Order: sequence, then structure tokens, then C-alpha cells
Amino acid sequence: MRKIETLEELELFLKDYEELKEIGRTLHTFHMIIFYFGELNKKQQKKLKKLEKKAKEIAKKWGFSVVISSDSRENPIQLVDKDQPAMRLVIPL
Repeated sequence: MRKIETLEELELFLKDYEELKEIGRTLHTFHMIIFYFGELNKKQQKKLKKLEKKAKEIAKKWGFSVVISSDSRENPIQLVDKDQPAMRLVIPL
């Protein structure tokens, strides 16, 4: 995880964290659609891929790798510290 040393960096991290929460809620909705209806339409599939890519970019920016769960019972996004893989930050819905 990248060290946060200034107030500006903290503000950027919190902004990215809030964006990850929003992405997580949307991913969760898509996973519920898949669970109940079996598949997404083309537009939803495209948005799903775009959101997953955005989540990975944000995680990489802060020194995390990302685990995206497609299980509709779990929180869809978990950030894993590259230096300490046992440490996970679960992004709540």
C-alpha cells in the first residue's frame, strides 16, 4: 500500500474509496441480475468490464491488487496489499 503523507493525498484516497464503493454497488447489481436472470445484455456486459477495469486502475494507483467477486452474497470488491497479501480491505456496499 502506498503511504499517505499529506492531507491532499488523504483526500484523493477517500475520493477513490468512495468511487470504489459506487463501483461495488453497481457490480453487485449486475451480479444479482446474473444470479436471477442468467445473463446481462450487451450494454450491461460492456459497462461491467469498464467498471472492473476502473476498479483495477484505482487499486493499482494505491499499491493494491483487486479481487472482484461475482458471488452476489459477498461484497464485490476487495483490495489486497501487494506487500502483505493476507491483509485485505473489503469495500462495503
